[in-house]
Amino acid sequence: MADDPAIPPWVNFVLEQVNRQFEGVNKRLDNLVTQESFRQEQARVNERLEGHDRELGEVKGQISAEATARNTENQIRLKEENAQKDKLLATQRQTQWQWFLIFAGPLVTWILTNFFRAGG
Repeated sequence: MADDPAIPPWVNFVLEQVNRQFEGVNKRLDNLVTQESFRQEQARVNERLEGHDRELGEVKGQISAEATARNTENQIRLKEENAQKDKLLATQRQTQWQWFLIFAGPLVTWILTNFFRAGG
């Protein structure tokens, strides 16, 4: 085109500028992603996110099950400790009564013996 003598030089200049602009646009279009490949990538990313959501749900379930198991173990342990404390208290009460009877028996015997001797 530039060699054609019928075209004025300014038209050649404008055509060259337009060609350069189109080359830049073509380079940018070459870097663009097609809608189909974008949809495929979006679907792939969504599948990964859903997979992560499933994994997260599983981990949450495992943590919840472990927390429940620990709470159950703690409740059983506390019940056992309370039962041991109750047994210990019962034993202490029995021991206290036994000590009372050990000391009170001879005292009552002495009082009754002296009472009947004095009165009888």
